[in-house]
Amino acid sequence: MTALREQIGKHPRLISGFVGDVIVIACVFIGMGFRKGRPMPAFSTKAFYTCDDGVTLFVDDLNKIPPFDHDGQEAVAARVLTSNHGRTRWVQYVAKYDAVAMERFVSPQAGSATSPAGSAHLLVKKPASGDWVPMMSPEGSQIIKVQPPDGMGTGPVEEVLP
Repeated sequence: MTALREQIGKHPRLISGFVGDVIVIACVFIGMGFRKGRPMPAFSTKAFYTCDDGVTLFVDDLNKIPPFDHDGQEAVAARVLTSNHGRTRWVQYVAKYDAVAMERFVSPQAGSATSPAGSAHLLVKKPASGDWVPMMSPEGSQIIKVQPPDGMGTGPVEEVLP
């Protein structure tokens, strides 16, 4: 504790700047919560998944690593969006990790010292069409680019939480 006090005493401007940054960030988040009279979005411990390319969805634990077995079928993550405050929703894309990432999740010593997988190993595709492509590829960028389908509203796009 004494060492911390000494460091604070030696660097008062640095500490003041840090505390100021934390306050500004907190104010931004609070302000975002009150924009247009809407509350801040809640955080969920659940996520949407699908076994049929986004035709139907189910909710499960956010910590599941897709693909995983769900009642004998391969389940993948589904990104669900709305542009009319939830009245209608669509699956923007489905996602899963590639075989290299899954091997690292199963056997962490086979991976690097940093992270067993990341967005470089995440595969995406449009629901019910196309091939799996790396999320970080030009094709992947087009797939994750938000484009509301016809008839899905013209308001701001928001993620739907389970």
